[in-house]
Amino acid sequence: LVQFIGPVKPAWINAVKAAGAVLRHPTGGFGYVVCADAAALERIRALACVRWAGHLPHADRVAPAITGAAPAELPRRRSLAGALTVDVFDAAFLPRIAKEAEALGFSVVTIDKRAKRISLLAPGTAAQVRQQVQALSAVHGVRWIGERVLPRTNNNVAAGLIGQPFAARPAAPGLGLTGAGETVAVCDTGLDTGDPANIHPDFAGRVVAVKSYPITPYWTPWVLNPGGDDGVADLDSGHGTHVAGSVLGNGTASAAGPQRIQGTAPQAKLVFQAVEQQVRWRPGAAPPGNPRYLLAGIPDNLEPLFKFAYDQGARIHSNSWGGGEAGAYDDQCRQFDDFVWRRKDMCFVIAAGNDGSDADGDGAINPGSVTSPGTCKNGITEGACENQRTEFN
Repeated sequence: LVQFIGPVKPAWINAVKAAGAVLRHPTGGFGYVVCADAAALERIRALACVRWAGHLPHADRVAPAITGAAPAELPRRRSLAGALTVDVFDAAFLPRIAKEAEALGFSVVTIDKRAKRISLLAPGTAAQVRQQVQALSAVHGVRWIGERVLPRTNNNVAAGLIGQPFAARPAAPGLGLTGAGETVAVCDTGLDTGDPANIHPDFAGRVVAVKSYPITPYWTPWVLNPGGDDGVADLDSGHGTHVAGSVLGNGTASAAGPQRIQGTAPQAKLVFQAVEQQVRWRPGAAPPGNPRYLLAGIPDNLEPLFKFAYDQGARIHSNSWGGGEAGAYDDQCRQFDDFVWRRKDMCFVIAAGNDGSDADGDGAINPGSVTSPGTCKNGITEGACENQRTEFN
């Protein structure tokens, strides 16, 4: 771990490379993880731009939720029992690290070269798994070991709160913004019927493309229908239809009512990506609550998902889902940031989450409850408002 004396400059990175280091991964605190032998490390430490350099502790490569060092469980966060993810620094390391994981007693579920990730199944007690994880964290090339969390919908009780009194109004104090000429992608549960030719009237004639994403391979040990795909239709909660309406519903269905109900960009076009699938659990595998529908289509490698929307003309991408560790910057965040870094005309809007709570009772929501991917850097994270959630304070 190399810590620089300030915000990292390209010349400093080049100096570290010239000293003999292989760049691996940027970190917080003006830091960068590199691979270097002892001689290169001494040259790095001698650079005027470097404040400190030393070994990246193995303990810092394990999620606090696994070690037991994490704070109290967030109100809606759920993890898949026995499921772990291992992110590595270099895709070339994947076969070797997978083999060493198996030698430690893990079962390898999937290996994703593009995402540089291995999905594991960990049998045994929590104490046994912690010992296995501790050993795995010391394997050369392991960057991060985390739980496989259940991705979940956010923004799920906002229907009674959204309003659009100013954005589209042409005269002061309005802005005259209707979304005309823009294409917005929404990645969520599903969209109404799923058929653009027979869709809710608030979207009619403006759906550019739809795509459904099947259950990803890492769910295979837990479900009876691996690869299942029930299509684009919004079959369960209606969450995706609601979010799409929040984004660009034009109010056709309510035009005859006492109030026309519109989204914030009622003239924009829509690309919809459906990632919710019905899952049929293997006996004893279902998490608490036995959920029937999950966002099981979200892939480890997000690049194709983002690129599909981009290729359809979308330059705004809405993601009202999350569920990772509070405040953590994980590989999902990195992929959001990396896509925008390479395509600077793309804008991600991401839900902050539904886990904000007033734990100390002082009347203010406590910080630190935003979950991935809302903790990315190159996106706009949308905060939540207080409402009638009864499940927690």
